[in-house]
Amino acid sequence: MSGIIAYSVIGGISVAAATAFLVMYYSRPGTPKLVYFCTYFSWLTTFAICFILPLDLSPHADKGGLKVAWRAMYWSSFLMNFIVIPMLQGYYDAGDFTVRRRILSSLRFNLVLYGVAGLAALIFITYFAIKNELTWSVTVGFTICIANAFGLFLSVFLLGYGLVEVPREIWHSADRSRTLSHLLYQLANINTEAIEIRQELWQTYRLFDNIKPRLPRATLYRDRWEEIVALLPEEQYIEDMPIRRAAGVDTLPIVKTLENKEVTMEGLVKLNFHVKALNRNLWVVDGLYRDTLEKVMKMDDLLAKQNAIAGVDWSAGLLTALNHGLTVVWKPKMLHAWAAFCMAMSLVLIWCEVTILVNVDLSIVSALIRGVESSPFFVQMFTLLFLCYLTWCACYGLFSVRLSRYYMMNKHRRTDENSLLLNASFLLRVAAPLAFNFGELLRIDDAAFQSVIGQMSVVPFFGTSFNRVFPITIGVIALLTYLNLFGRFMRWVGVGRFEYEEGNGESDDMIAEGQMILRKERRKRGVRSEPSSILLQTI
Repeated sequence: MSGIIAYSVIGGISVAAATAFLVMYYSRPGTPKLVYFCTYFSWLTTFAICFILPLDLSPHADKGGLKVAWRAMYWSSFLMNFIVIPMLQGYYDAGDFTVRRRILSSLRFNLVLYGVAGLAALIFITYFAIKNELTWSVTVGFTICIANAFGLFLSVFLLGYGLVEVPREIWHSADRSRTLSHLLYQLANINTEAIEIRQELWQTYRLFDNIKPRLPRATLYRDRWEEIVALLPEEQYIEDMPIRRAAGVDTLPIVKTLENKEVTMEGLVKLNFHVKALNRNLWVVDGLYRDTLEKVMKMDDLLAKQNAIAGVDWSAGLLTALNHGLTVVWKPKMLHAWAAFCMAMSLVLIWCEVTILVNVDLSIVSALIRGVESSPFFVQMFTLLFLCYLTWCACYGLFSVRLSRYYMMNKHRRTDENSLLLNASFLLRVAAPLAFNFGELLRIDDAAFQSVIGQMSVVPFFGTSFNRVFPITIGVIALLTYLNLFGRFMRWVGVGRFEYEEGNGESDDMIAEGQMILRKERRKRGVRSEPSSILLQTI
């Protein structure tokens, strides 16, 4: 019992502290406190499963207390995911000027979501009323089933992607030449996006010049106008902006809507929404450009050191030799070893997923847990290991995939509130399906968590067999990801991570453009203008 208490205290403090660090690491300065709270709560709830579920498998755990904890976590997450976060997303994304108007805009924004939920509830009530089985437990089971079905769809796609991409990215990170090419490709793409945003900024300033003389004299209009002007980027972006509107550049929709038109309050709301988004995108992309440029310079210098000295020069002094050996010589080998371990973990978990329907227990994870079931400590440690890796792979896609300018999780405090809330919502949706799926991999049916979420079995198919059949598709998605077919499709529909394909002519052109940007930036800083690495010299 003392071991369980120690595990709970250490695990709880560790997860809470790590979650707080991650929230601060991603959220940009000035993020509203409500967004901080919702993001922290959502991430904490998701990550806490990694240490609570192993506790649930202990024979000495208080199952009654765990059931209460699981119910509290599940239903608070449900309310946060389907009511609080959608309302906050609509509120902070609205262009309205008053709290009341922003709340109303948020309600209109979420009307479709609530309408679909209402229609599903109506169908459910009708179906079970006809069967004369409409009870409170059935209603609860149906609600869990609907939430779990969407979360299971999302978690299966994320796992199929992450179980392949996590070890592959670690393996590729050991190849510094490839990493430098990737960073140069990213730098060129980000530079292109920065140019596009500055073109939009130039058009926006022209629109302001067009609207200002026609602004009504009413105090309310003038006050709203000043609020919008205060949101515009600083003047340095105008002075330093190398881009002017070029031939062929598309006119912004907001310009077509408001230019040479009567100025109305509705028009100012639209303009406010546009300026907020433009200001946010400019700040994020400029930060990404600086961060990526620093990474390119560091990797270029590191590759130059690697090419200059083949091994460790112990004559340079112990600390210098150890530092050189660790960062230049030994780190790639350690990354390859780490990637091999992750690859083995992924293969084990994919095998367990695709054999989940077989009557014979072929789960390697289940076999390992049964092999050490006499030791509660090792049961918890093995469960923690596999569950943490499974969660890592599921979260990997959510923290790396980018949806144009609408959703991107940027490190170094560069993530806006909309992306934080969307990420929090997605994590809450996959948390319960991940835990339930992991229980299926272990072939257990007596955990307290399963008794809570198992209430969805009252719904035919989607509450029963669907939860065991659909995860098999993880193997198919993993294969598509391994062959890069899934990634190509995602990039084709506009969901990408600035990936490139080696040997692709377009990618080579972007890398060459990144090389020119690097040379220009080095000259601006007064350092050598020629690249130091063999890779850059041969492009």
